[in-house]
Amino acid sequence: MNLPKFFAPHIPRTAGTTFKNMIKLVYGNKMLMHGGQKKYPDYEQYLVIQGHIRWFVYDHLPRVIWIRNPVDRIASQYYHWLEHPDMNHDVCRLLIEKGIDIREFAKRIPEMTIYIAGSDLNNFAFVGLTEYFDEDIIRFEKQFGLELPRLPKMRVTKNKPEISSDDRLWIEDYYKDGMKLYEEALKGREQNG
Repeated sequence: MNLPKFFAPHIPRTAGTTFKNMIKLVYGNKMLMHGGQKKYPDYEQYLVIQGHIRWFVYDHLPRVIWIRNPVDRIASQYYHWLEHPDMNHDVCRLLIEKGIDIREFAKRIPEMTIYIAGSDLNNFAFVGLTEYFDEDIIRFEKQFGLELPRLPKMRVTKNKPEISSDDRLWIEDYYKDGMKLYEEALKGREQNG
């Protein structure tokens, strides 16, 4: 099988771990997991590069990205860290030690838009939506000519209460650019079916 090359920047809390593991089962050691280190390794030996890095680092490769409603992404990160603290992360430490509320937390979590760094979603070969993960995986497979194994969704936050409508509106307003990006992704998905 001739596997296609692509780069998949991973926006936290957008189903990237599940997607990464599905891809890894197909690509094996031809997939580079880049954890956001300052040094970018030689990519020529890899077919897929995935990780928490900005898209422009490997801008010569077709790009694949997963987008999520910013309010749901923030709530997911907030409650995930309450369930599974990562004390190596400054914001998580603040959440656990100081008990900051979701609005204060949101102020400290980067916008999704930093992962596309001023680019347009039209510059991405594929844009998937977390909310439509199962359907969008099928779209991805058709577009890239792949058949991916199905895995259970990973790193799903189990105890995630609904956030108040006031907090939801506040986060939507605070993450205006992220909401605009999400609306653009929704519109593109509807147009491309």
